[in-house]
Amino acid sequence: MKPMKDNVVEFTGEYYTTMKRSKEINEELSMLLIEEFEKRGIDTQNNQFMFDMAWVVKFMQVTLDNQLGIANDLGRLMANITKQDEAHLN
Repeated sequence: MKPMKDNVVEFTGEYYTTMKRSKEINEELSMLLIEEFEKRGIDTQNNQFMFDMAWVVKFMQVTLDNQLGIANDLGRLMANITKQDEAHLN
């Protein structure tokens, strides 16, 4: 029996190709960043580090998606929060 993943048809088209590119860049940059932390003596297996790094990875994805023109729910949420904060401060 073939594994289920062999039955998946990959979406094509510019939008899906760009989404895949954004995800691949994010994964590559995340690994490079983790390697750099390790070189500098940071314990990357520490639970707190992993929790904190998850935020970095998420926000890096927002940055990449914004730069590549991809809709990102977290990016929209942060933009709305920023607008609300600005309204309360003014």
